[in-house]
Amino acid sequence: MVHGSVRQPFWSLDDARVAYLNNQDQKWQLWMFPASTPETPAPLYTGSISALQGWVDTHILLTTDLQNAYWIADDGKVTQTVSLRDIYGPTFEVRESDTIRVNPGNPDLLLVSANYAAGR
Repeated sequence: MVHGSVRQPFWSLDDARVAYLNNQDQKWQLWMFPASTPETPAPLYTGSISALQGWVDTHILLTTDLQNAYWIADDGKVTQTVSLRDIYGPTFEVRESDTIRVNPGNPDLLLVSANYAAGR
C-alpha cells in the first residue's frame, strides 16, 4: 500500500482510513490515506513526532514525542497537548518505545506501558 520509510500504521475505528508515520525531511510525520484509495496518501501533521499511539475515536489520533502527547484531529489540527511528565509522573521514564492506549469506553483513561525510572 505505502512504501518508503514508514511505520506504525493504524486503521481508523470505522475502517475508512489508515494513519501511519512517514519519515520526511529527517523527521517522522503523521500521514493518512482513505482505505478506498491507498494510492493517495497525504500528510496530516508535519510536525516531528516519535510515535503514533492510535485512534482515540473516528476523528482524533493520539501521537507522542519525547515531551508531550498530542491529540490530532483528522483535519490536522492539534486539539490537546499534555506533558508526558504529567501522565507518567516521577515513577516512569519517557522513551520512544513506550506505548499509550486510550480506553475505548472512556477516552479520559490511558493505559501506559513504560519503564520504571532508575532507583525506583
